[in-house]
Amino acid sequence: MDLREAEKLLFGAWDRVFARHQQLGFDGLSKPEQVFAVIWMLEAELNNGGFSQYMFNSSGDEAALATPALREVGAAAAAEVCEHFYALLPGGAPARTQDERQAQLDSAAATRGEDEFEEECQRLEQRFYALEDDLRTRLVGYLRANGVL
Repeated sequence: MDLREAEKLLFGAWDRVFARHQQLGFDGLSKPEQVFAVIWMLEAELNNGGFSQYMFNSSGDEAALATPALREVGAAAAAEVCEHFYALLPGGAPARTQDERQAQLDSAAATRGEDEFEEECQRLEQRFYALEDDLRTRLVGYLRANGVL
């Protein structure tokens, strides 16, 4: 399968999963749908504004589930990138609320220096972007194996 076909399948799956998410909430989704939603929101936010945007927006509410979700689909390298980012944060893990995550970002930037923190985030984002084709292929396989596609 080529990347264009994978993206078409994933965008179609997202439309269906997002509609269910809107209707039932995150907890109302099946486990495979939750795994997909967590990864899809992570990837979308990273592509749109990086780790800082992901942490600041409501998509980050499920950030603690990102590394297990990535491992669930076999994307260990992408999970490690997220773990490296989380290690930069006070407490080494993303907080649950937006306000707490914003405080973590502010603290990490103050501790490391804003420029150094931003440069490290950009390095990690570049590593994640380099893994996206593999991630999408793995997501399609996972969704097919679990009856979502």
